Amino acid sequence: MREEDGSSNYCYLLIRDAKKSVNMKVNLFSKVSEVGTPKRSRGSDYVVTLKLVDQSCPTSGLKVNFFAASEKNLPKVRSAGDIISLHQVEVKIYSAEVFCLFNKRFSSFALYYGETDKGLCPYQTSASYQATDYASELIRQLRTLPLGCQSDDGLENPIVLLRSISIGKLCDVICKVIYMQKNSEDEWMLFVWDGTDSLPVAFQTDLDIERETPTPLHLEEQPLPKEILCNFPREGTVLRVTTSKFVPDIHRLLGVACWVKICNITCELQSGIWKAMTTPYSKFNLLSDDDGNVQHRQRIYHERMASKVERMPTASFPAPSRITETDYENFQYSTLMDSLTHTGITQVQMCCPCSGIVPLAG
Repeated sequence: MREEDGSSNYCYLLIRDAKKSVNMKVNLFSKVSEVGTPKRSRGSDYVVTLKLVDQSCPTSGLKVNFFAASEKNLPKVRSAGDIISLHQVEVKIYSAEVFCLFNKRFSSFALYYGETDKGLCPYQTSASYQATDYASELIRQLRTLPLGCQSDDGLENPIVLLRSISIGKLCDVICKVIYMQKNSEDEWMLFVWDGTDSLPVAFQTDLDIERETPTPLHLEEQPLPKEILCNFPREGTVLRVTTSKFVPDIHRLLGVACWVKICNITCELQSGIWKAMTTPYSKFNLLSDDDGNVQHRQRIYHERMASKVERMPTASFPAPSRITETDYENFQYSTLMDSLTHTGITQVQMCCPCSGIVPLAG
């Protein structure tokens, strides 16, 4: 790959052709489909990995490893689906996998918004980047390229909805980050949601013991403030994900309201509440709203809310047994989150346990 002398016109390769150019320097104009977590390399540099796709490789794509002396010099992708221009990156092969290497000495990049209603100027560029004369046309073309359902990168773990999580099994989930906070042990806890209900939990306890030591209703050190809970979805399970020491800098990658693919986590029950934990092999990838898996989850949620099920737990569908009578037949079903965020002192609501329908006043 050779830049024309004295010109800002660059010749860009499709990913399909770049994979055939091992040990050469190439230029790429592609869409970012996955974003890794910035971390320290084995040396003194910082490193982050991006996965790129284009028309020639819309699913398998190509990974690019970026190295920089300072974390601030790494590309900070706002969201999967954004567009990146790369100049003079090296094509390498390792263990039969072709990838690209961004060399901090001579490679350069520019990041552009992926949305069609955004401008055509980059929101981040490296120091030596020189824009091509026809960047605008390339950006418009890539913005029309949808992000399809991404592959599992050869992993055996299934991508599951929260309604299908089980105890002790490695899995991948695709969820929306609702909130995140750090505990006293310097570990991050993420609160994530995909619009589905986890399976109901049955646990037995001695009522006398429960009276003296009630089962906690939260796993975090202190219950979340009401102003935080008011921003949580009213329907669907909110799963706590503890990142522990394996992902120390997750806050640098994720933000509230972003969609993310979390790979290689395990789930367990604690005090009757589902929680997930990262492993040494866990990774987080930002996803855009255009991602096929994200759209699938949004569609499931919107179809649920448009149906008669609405706030009824999916485990109770089509309907629980009518073991009680109520004077509030016309009330809409409510969730526990409705009660926790209710603005009044007194509330009358229709609750829907798996075994019956019970009106509550309190």
